[in-house]
Amino acid sequence: KRVTRAAPSDHRPALTDLPLEQEMARILNERESLYTAAAAATLDAALPKEDVVAAILKIVGQTAQDV
Repeated sequence: KRVTRAAPSDHRPALTDLPLEQEMARILNERESLYTAAAAATLDAALPKEDVVAAILKIVGQTAQDV
């Protein structure tokens, strides 16, 4: 919903004739495996913020005490 509200009408042209939300879902579905393959690391940003920070620190090889 936020994308629909935030996208100005003169922004980038649509890639398909689908409604914006459906187009974005389709494109993400098609590209997700490419994004995952290209990622050096992934984490679940829906986790509580403390867990996200801990995951980031683990990825970069630090602990909370090092920061």
